[in-house]
Amino acid sequence: MTLLIALASVACSTPGASERIEKSRKNSQIIRELREEKQLGRGIAAGIIQEVGIDQKLPENARLSVKTIGQALAQEFGRPQAEHFFEILDSDEANAYATPGGFIFITRGLLQNIESLDELIEVLGHELAHVNDQHVYKILRSEKKSASGLFILARLLGGGSGDIGVALGQAVQKGVELLLRDGMDPSLEKSADESGISYAASLGFDPDALARLVRRIDHGETQRGSHLSGEERVQWLNSRSRELQLSQLAKEIAKQIPAPVHSHRKKRFKELKDSLPVSKTELKPPSSG
Repeated sequence: MTLLIALASVACSTPGASERIEKSRKNSQIIRELREEKQLGRGIAAGIIQEVGIDQKLPENARLSVKTIGQALAQEFGRPQAEHFFEILDSDEANAYATPGGFIFITRGLLQNIESLDELIEVLGHELAHVNDQHVYKILRSEKKSASGLFILARLLGGGSGDIGVALGQAVQKGVELLLRDGMDPSLEKSADESGISYAASLGFDPDALARLVRRIDHGETQRGSHLSGEERVQWLNSRSRELQLSQLAKEIAKQIPAPVHSHRKKRFKELKDSLPVSKTELKPPSSG
């Protein structure tokens, strides 16, 4: 025992040993949290699908368009550690959701209100930002999120396997409630809005598109107590859009760029859309009569 302690002491005193030990510890924590995040995301996604359902009314071409453009957007801006999945939900409510780990849902009702590729990119970009910034995961990891003092994931690594299963089940249910009913803090929604329009602007799409969509579908009511009211959100989006346009213009002038450097990236997305055409007529469910 004395020899082992001595050897451990020598190892720790070796130059760079403590740094390597700390780096290994941090890497292990990152791997563990990524595994938790994906496990939690799969559970929440399954809960959302069970409660809302996958759309069966729109043509398969519409689902393929959302998935193809979503995956292209994730390749440009998504976290490489996340596994991105895109699906259309069977709901006439205009909404979209993102779970930890990369499951992104858009409702049929929201898709039917989208009138341009710019709007679709900014909606999916908003949800992708929630995944990138781990908004839902961080909320569910915090202690005592709910009034009942529920411990979410913070205690998953303690206790027996039964305790872990119960805690994970509670966290999944809380995540479903958070997305479908409670909503997140407006500051997180504003952050996702800003990232979404920034992604679109960097590809050369119109950063005003999301504001137009919000104005079209929102009648001044705050969505699930999380987003700003419709007009407040439109005004904020417009102000950020102007800032992005001025910033991009300043960069182009400073570099004396005759044409936007993002033109080839925008072309890629337009080619994807053109290869999977979905008209407004196609986004209407077939009549039952």
